[in-house]
Amino acid sequence: MGVSIAVTGFLWWRAREAATRPHYETRLVDRGPIDETVLTTGTLQPVLTVNVGSQISGQISAIYVDFNSQVKKGQLLARIDPRTLEAQRQQAEADLHGAQAAVTNAVANIESARTNVAAADAGIASARAALAVAKAARNTAAALLVQARAAQNKARAQVTIARLTNDRNVELLRQKFISPQDADTTRANLLTAQADLRSAAGLVGIARASVATADAGVRNAEATVQGAEAKRDTAVALLQSARAQRTQVMAQVERMQATLRQILVNLGYVEIRSPVDGIIVSRQVDPGQTVAASFQTPLLFQVGTDLRRMQVLASVDESDVSHVFVGQAVSFTVTAYPDEVFGGGRVVSIRNAWQSVLNVVTYPVLIDVRNDALKLRPGMTANLTMEVASRKDAVRVPNAALRFRPPGSEPPAAGQVQVYVVNGTSLEVRAVRVGITDGVNTEVLGATLRPGEAVAIGQASATAPPSPSSSGLRMHP
Repeated sequence: MGVSIAVTGFLWWRAREAATRPHYETRLVDRGPIDETVLTTGTLQPVLTVNVGSQISGQISAIYVDFNSQVKKGQLLARIDPRTLEAQRQQAEADLHGAQAAVTNAVANIESARTNVAAADAGIASARAALAVAKAARNTAAALLVQARAAQNKARAQVTIARLTNDRNVELLRQKFISPQDADTTRANLLTAQADLRSAAGLVGIARASVATADAGVRNAEATVQGAEAKRDTAVALLQSARAQRTQVMAQVERMQATLRQILVNLGYVEIRSPVDGIIVSRQVDPGQTVAASFQTPLLFQVGTDLRRMQVLASVDESDVSHVFVGQAVSFTVTAYPDEVFGGGRVVSIRNAWQSVLNVVTYPVLIDVRNDALKLRPGMTANLTMEVASRKDAVRVPNAALRFRPPGSEPPAAGQVQVYVVNGTSLEVRAVRVGITDGVNTEVLGATLRPGEAVAIGQASATAPPSPSSSGLRMHP
C-alpha cells in the first residue's frame, strides 16, 4: 500500500513537471540547393514600337494593311486624298510663274534705267564742255573789254594833250608867235584825238556787249549742266527703284518657291509608309476617315519590330535593386501559359528614373527575352524571377530559426546572427555566419551547425504532440 502511494506520487510529480516545462517547435538543419532571387512583374513589349502618324491633314482614301500585317521598311500603309494639295501645287506654280515674270520685267527696267543714267552722264559731259567753251568766250570778251578800256583811256589822254596843245597854240597864234598853219595842225590833231576817243568808246561798248553775251552763255551753259545733273539724279533714282523692285520680286520668287517646295513635301506625305520592318500592332484609322494634323500628329498605326525578340519593362523595389545587375539571368511565366517557364532573359538596363507610389520606391529594369515560338504577345504580364546567387549543396537553416528568441533571452549584438539548438531538454545558443537566402531557408557558412541538428523556430504548448522526426518537426521538452 505504501509503495503504491509512493509510485503514484512520483508519477504525479513527473507529470506536473512535464506540464510546466517549455516546449519548442523545431526544424532540422539539412543540406540542399538555395537560389536567391528577386521576384517582380513586368509588361511584355516589342523592342521598338514606332508610332506612325500623318504630318498633313486630309481624308484617308485607302488603307493597305491591317492588324498583325507583316510590313517592310518603306512599305505603303495608307494614302491620304491628294486633290487639295494638288490644287495648292497648281496655284503655287502659277504664282511662281507670275513672280518670275515680274523679275524679268524688273531686270528690263534696270537695264532701261542704266541706259538713262548713261545718257544723262553723256548730257552732263556735253553740257560741261559747252560751259567750258562759254567761260572761255567770256574770258576772251573780258580781255577785249580790258583792251578797249585801255585804248579808251589812251585816247582820252591824247584828247587831253591835244586840247592843251591846241589851247596853247591858239594863244600863241593870237600873239603872232606861231603861224596859222601850226595852229590848224594842232586843231586837226585835237579833232583826230577826239575821233579816236569816240572810236575807243565804241569799242568799249562793243566789248561790254560781248562780255554780257558771254555771261549769258555761261549762265545758259551752267543751267544746262544743272538740268543734265538733275536728269542724271532722276535716272539714278529710277535705277535704284528698279533694283529695289527686283530685290522685292526676287524675294517673292524665293518665298513662292519655298511654298511650292513645302507643298511638294506635303504631297510626299500623302503616302503613309512604314519606317521599320515589323508587324502592325495597332490600326487607328479607317478608309474615309479625316485626320487633322493642325495641333498634333494624329496616330494612324503602331508598328512593332520583330516579335521574336521582345523586352519586359519591370519595376524593382528599392530594397531589391542592389541585387539586380546588367547581364543577370531572368526567367518568367505568363498567365496564358501558367505551366511553362520562359528562360533566356537578360537584364539590359537599370534605369534611374525612380517612381514612388504609396511611398514605395521602384526602379524600371529592362529585360531582353526571346520569343522564337511567338507565344508571347505585347502587353502580357510577366512574373519575373531574377537569379541573384545559387548554391547546389548548402547547409540550410530555416529563416524562422534566425528570427526565434526564447522569452527572457538577450538580443544578439549588432551584426551578429544566432540560432537556438535544441540539445536534449535545453537550448544552446550559437552564433552563425549566413550566406544567401531564398526567403525560406538561409545558407549557413562555416561549421557552427551540422546537418541533422534541431533548431528551435518557435515555442509550442505542452500538450502538443511531438512531430515525427522524419518530417523534421519534433517537440522537445
